[in-house]
Amino acid sequence: MDCSIIDTDAEDMLYALLIAEGQRTAGGNEKVTNINFLQCQFFHIDIKPDPSTFYGALKSLLAEAQECGLYFCTDGDVIIKWNGDNQDIRYGLVKMVTNMYETDIEKYTSIDDFFIDYDMINSRDKLKSECAKKLKKQSKHGKELSKYFSNVNLIGALQKTIHMIKMQRALRAQPQILIVEDQKFSQKILTTILKDYTCHVAGTSGEALLLYMEKCPDIVFLDIELPDLNGHQFARLVRNIDQDSYVVIVSGNQYEEDIKTAKENDVKGFISKPYEKEMILKVIEQFKRTRKRKVA
Repeated sequence: MDCSIIDTDAEDMLYALLIAEGQRTAGGNEKVTNINFLQCQFFHIDIKPDPSTFYGALKSLLAEAQECGLYFCTDGDVIIKWNGDNQDIRYGLVKMVTNMYETDIEKYTSIDDFFIDYDMINSRDKLKSECAKKLKKQSKHGKELSKYFSNVNLIGALQKTIHMIKMQRALRAQPQILIVEDQKFSQKILTTILKDYTCHVAGTSGEALLLYMEKCPDIVFLDIELPDLNGHQFARLVRNIDQDSYVVIVSGNQYEEDIKTAKENDVKGFISKPYEKEMILKVIEQFKRTRKRKVA
């Protein structure tokens, strides 16, 4: 059985497949096709597999599958599709991929967390949401969160809360840091560089807001591309609720528009990936000097 290899616009094509299947079965007259999907989260370990090499390693196993497909996503993830109830295919795929990348996976996450299972019957919407995220289409959750982030009453309440708790900062011997980054590879690099400091890690803007209100961090290292809202929106919220905020963008993008927006949000710095240890630690020293001037 030939296997389709999609290495261009993979997210679009997979999203379209899911939409088409939903429309086909919407009336209840058509039976849902039993299609299985296995997502390999290479994005989190900063690896982009070569399509021909990856397929070559799995070719013998995929020959047993019906209507299989390999979707090579822009962010590095690979989503494997096959039809039917043969779970031996799933176990074989996990074993083969693990054998090839086990050392890299275990540096940043567990084997179990690296793989995500979906099927057309029970989790089609979940996979659609994942594709939408990769396509940078804002999810329903992201749209709702965006409304909250611009709600005047909510911002006022957050301002009062921050005003009451930010005295914690003056009592700290060392700054506490909030890392807002959805890629485990990047999380690991930053926490390793900042191993001498207390770090709190969030993978989404929603998680980051909860941690900000709980921990009142001194410094925020913030990625732009996040699953729910982008980093610019979060930076704007932080600026509005905390006049003493200290946010630094850390991103793979350094477009002129991104830098301009960051400045408008009173971001204190902009560091491009891949991170250099000296640049990250320089931010810490700059913050310490700024805090000393304020205390004086």
